[in-house]
Amino acid sequence: MGLHAWSISYCDHARSDGFIPFGAWPSLPGAPRAVKTLVDAGLWTVSPPDGYVLHDYLDYNRSRAQIVAN
Repeated sequence: MGLHAWSISYCDHARSDGFIPFGAWPSLPGAPRAVKTLVDAGLWTVSPPDGYVLHDYLDYNRSRAQIVAN
């Protein structure tokens, strides 16, 4: 759950519309296993060729375009 919480903060800070590039997460023991767990649970979706998309991110957070427009 820590990596999932981190990913929401990352996407908000980077204004990435829910995209998480490969390797963006902290280098912590167990991170690769946590990424697999998030994908298996459907919370992250693989987005070839270079990352993941956080499931439903834009349903609950403003997009980059909405932030820039305000």
